[in-house]
Amino acid sequence: MRDDYFWALFGLAWVFGWALVWLLVHLQRQRTRLRLREMAHRERLAALERQVPLPELPELDEDRALSPWTDPKAQPVLLARLALGLGLLGLFVGIGFRLGSWLSGDPDQHATWSLGLIPAMGGVGLLLYWLLLGRSASGGR
Repeated sequence: MRDDYFWALFGLAWVFGWALVWLLVHLQRQRTRLRLREMAHRERLAALERQVPLPELPELDEDRALSPWTDPKAQPVLLARLALGLGLLGLFVGIGFRLGSWLSGDPDQHATWSLGLIPAMGGVGLLLYWLLLGRSASGGR
């Protein structure tokens, strides 16, 4: 009975914890937008005082100004990093599952060792993709 309460509280904390993380990220983005707007406003006021041409306004209302995913120059680098990170994660999750089932004292766990091959092979595939992506981005080496 006591274990049921723990998992119920853990589930609530998990859901509301992720909601809190999302809220904090959203507030930080809003602060960054506000800071960029204030900086552009100060630059334009300084240009008006000095009677020089006004600087162009940056893209403040769109997420493209804040997101590296929409920058065409940064996309190959971010895609390569994402493939590398997810590939390593999948590989080590598969290895960990395999070692965990091997070290377990339960004979039923010994029979499920091959389930660790699924994330491990997915990780190996992503690492190969990362290698091919790096070679194509550098011109074929």
